[in-house]
Amino acid sequence: MDLCGIYALYWPISNMIYIGQSQTINKRYREHLSCLNRNAHANPKVQHQYLLYGKPELVVLDVCSIDQLYVNEILWTNEFNALLDGLNIIEPGPSGWGVNSNQSKYSKFQVLKVFSLLTTTDLANIDIANKIGVSLRLVECIRGGYSHTWLKEAYPERYSRLENKSKVKNTIARRLGTVPILVNTLTGQVVEIASVVDFAKNICNNTSSAFASGIRRVIRKEQKEFQNWKLQ
Repeated sequence: MDLCGIYALYWPISNMIYIGQSQTINKRYREHLSCLNRNAHANPKVQHQYLLYGKPELVVLDVCSIDQLYVNEILWTNEFNALLDGLNIIEPGPSGWGVNSNQSKYSKFQVLKVFSLLTTTDLANIDIANKIGVSLRLVECIRGGYSHTWLKEAYPERYSRLENKSKVKNTIARRLGTVPILVNTLTGQVVEIASVVDFAKNICNNTSSAFASGIRRVIRKEQKEFQNWKLQ
C-alpha cells in the first residue's frame, strides 16, 4: 500500500531539498525520476540538481490523511525554508497560490503590475483591478498580505512601504469616519471594515469570493443585507 503524506527529494552531496505532497508518495517519486531522466522536470532547480548529482533520495517526512496534506505541506516547506534555501519554486498549499503554478489564474507579470501600482500610486483597489484586468479580490489580498507573500522576500523595501501605506490609509479613514461599520442582525456584533478580505477571513471564517462580493455590495449600498450583515 502506498503512503499519503509529505515527502522530500534530497541530495546529500549538496544538502539541497525539495518538499512535495502526494496521496501516493512512492508513485510520485517514480514520476519525478521519469521526468528527470527525460530532462523534462517542471522544476528547473530540481532538474539542475539531478544533472549535477544524479538520483535524489526519497525521504518520507510525514504520513497523514488527505485533508491534512496542504496544511502539512506548508509546515514542512516553512520548516526547511524550501522556497528560499531549497528547491521549491511554488508556494505550498492549494494549487493556484503560486504564480509559477500551471493552474495560476494570473501571470507573474500581472501580479507585479498590481504590486507596482499599490506601492507607487494612491489608486483605489477597484481602479487598479480594472486597469490591469484582474479581480478586486487579488488586489485586496496583495495589499493586505494574504497572498503572493513571495513579494515580501523579493522586494522587502517596497513591501514595507506598502504595509505602511495600508496602515496610514486605514488610520486616516477611521479618523474621517469613512470606514464602513457592519452589524450582524442576528447576534448584534458590530465590526469596522478596514478590509473586506480581512473581515471575511478573520471574523466570518469565510474566504469564498462570493461572500466577499456580497459584503462589498452591502458596503456600496447596492444591497441592504447579505447573510445577516448590514450597514450600521
